[in-house]
Amino acid sequence: GISDYFIKFLIVKKLGRIVMINSFITSLSIVLSTIFFTPLYGIMGFVIATLFSAVIDLIQSIIWYIIKKNSIRGDFNTKS
Repeated sequence: GISDYFIKFLIVKKLGRIVMINSFITSLSIVLSTIFFTPLYGIMGFVIATLFSAVIDLIQSIIWYIIKKNSIRGDFNTKS
């Protein structure tokens, strides 16, 4: 999805551990939200759960991207 661009940035910067943690949290969110929403809303609950986990993934990816981009930018601006 949309978060793939942010994840590719993290992988190129050798931050695979963050990508792994992000994937684990996203997987956990889809399982838990599916368990919660599907019995309540049927097939529409599954759609809501999928959308919810996609949003969670995107938000995490953007946050990590901003944090790591700023820390990398800071490395180049310091004088040694």
